[in-house]
Amino acid sequence: MLPGANCEGVIRALAIAAAAAVLGYGCAVALSSRCRAVRLPAWGLAAASFFAPPLLIGYAYANFTGLIRCSPAVRGGFYGVLVLSRLVPLAGVLWLMCPGRVSREAWHCLRLLWPRLSTTSRFAHAGRMLQHGAMTTGLALFGAVFVLAFTEFELASFLGVGQWTVMVFDAQVGGMALTESLRRVAMPALLAALLAGVALLALGSRARPAIAGGSGGWHPPSRAWATLGVAWLSVGALLVAVVPSAMVLCGTLPGALQTLRQFALQRELASSLAVAVGAGVLACVVARQVCARARHKRGRALRYAGMAALLLPGLLGGLVLGLCVMALTQLPLLWWLRSTPLPLMVAAALVVMPVALLMQLLLQRRQQTTDLHMARLLETSPLRRLRRRAASIDWVRGRRPLFWAGALLIYQVYSDVTLASLLAPIRMPLVMPRLYNFMHYGRSEVLTASLLITLLVPLAALGLAAITYRFWRSWHAAPLDV
Repeated sequence: MLPGANCEGVIRALAIAAAAAVLGYGCAVALSSRCRAVRLPAWGLAAASFFAPPLLIGYAYANFTGLIRCSPAVRGGFYGVLVLSRLVPLAGVLWLMCPGRVSREAWHCLRLLWPRLSTTSRFAHAGRMLQHGAMTTGLALFGAVFVLAFTEFELASFLGVGQWTVMVFDAQVGGMALTESLRRVAMPALLAALLAGVALLALGSRARPAIAGGSGGWHPPSRAWATLGVAWLSVGALLVAVVPSAMVLCGTLPGALQTLRQFALQRELASSLAVAVGAGVLACVVARQVCARARHKRGRALRYAGMAALLLPGLLGGLVLGLCVMALTQLPLLWWLRSTPLPLMVAAALVVMPVALLMQLLLQRRQQTTDLHMARLLETSPLRRLRRRAASIDWVRGRRPLFWAGALLIYQVYSDVTLASLLAPIRMPLVMPRLYNFMHYGRSEVLTASLLITLLVPLAALGLAAITYRFWRSWHAAPLDV
């Protein structure tokens, strides 16, 4: 049976999925807008909402607003809004990648023919149009978002919301046997796997091929949807990124300098960065290879099956995947892996694989291959000015999007708490589980400043790496003329 708290969790996940399906359509309209002043801010707000660290959101709202002392209904409702704010951008990207195959012109033709059709023909034509239109995509997207909301852990743990993932995780960390944890997680995981599998099949049948430039030929219906999408993305980014960051900054300033001098988590921070870089690069490389091979028509069904096998573990969430990997490392031939970070890196790469594949598909749709080919031809020019321009084009059109896609994946792995708590080797402690354990003892200026430093260091490192590579590429492509 499902844990007792799952009745409330299922209802909340259903409500989140229904709202995300509608709001995500508006976000897709904003993300695909032909107006640059609308499209670029929409992508920025979507990235800020989806990649905001759960540890920052939960710590800010649980410790600075007194939300933990509110009634369970208030906490559950606010938790649902936060999860919805994080998942709506993903729903928008799915709408953008998998639109309905029935155009507005087809619906207009059906309206013109409607008075001349019999009642049976009306229902038959309308059902066929809905089946091949946006309804199938909406239902598949509904299932995917439901699975992600149903398996969420970090925010539910901080806000004290009844969620089956919190109960299983607390029991496992508290010393419950792994077999008992797997038994408790079996039914929720089976439900999530069935819904995720159906959603992947439906979305895969609706996905458009890679098209260079623009939104892949999808023309949204009206400006009202774009207004709704931008408005919700703004609200979501405010709730999960701007307000928590402001709360932490205000609580950090009094003791920030002292904490910076006495910061004692350097080892954990370095270990977390190393694991995040390894898992993020692995996920990015695998996703890029999978998307490149998916273009070929031969063996497409087998490749789609492999892609679904890569996506399913990530949709099940970090808790289910972490427990399964822990069970695998108990086998006699794999027990030696428990003292290495390899299981954690592989599991983290699988968790972010759905996001990695979506990023690669988006990059393929927007990539201008002619520009890249021209830039690589110009790199062999004897003129330094042309080589500089070629390096700039190659960075802007090709390497910069790939770098920031990998950077976002690295930051997502770095911010994870669940897998790091379950699979981190004993001799290699990570910073996020350490801070998560400290947060159980309440709020303090030192802890708040440590959290801020922990979240800013990888951003600064990634930014420095981008600037260094950009200048190195420009210098290397333009040596002095002899």
